[in-house]
Amino acid sequence: MQTSTPTKLPVVTYEDKNWYFDARLRQIRNVENPHDYQDLDTVEMVYFNQLLEGITRIVWKDEGRDSEGRSIGPAYVENAAGEIVRNYGWITWKKAKDAADELGVELQEV
Repeated sequence: MQTSTPTKLPVVTYEDKNWYFDARLRQIRNVENPHDYQDLDTVEMVYFNQLLEGITRIVWKDEGRDSEGRSIGPAYVENAAGEIVRNYGWITWKKAKDAADELGVELQEV
């Protein structure tokens, strides 16, 4: 019997919320509340696929330490054209690294 590792769904920002994009089900589901979802039509599927296709890296800048001593700073996702696809705001280095690993892209520290 073969076992496989589950695939993590990509996260997209849409209507000021973070959503899991599930192309298989043709849906986006709210990260905070998975019961909040939207079925996607063909045009929306193309939009979200194009949004994810060009992602090349996450850029994170060390701006200091938080109250718990963790490195913290602003981070954003960039596509091949250098456009910001998603802005994470202020997050820890670990969260930025986890996000990069989830998307399968490089974490660039600046």
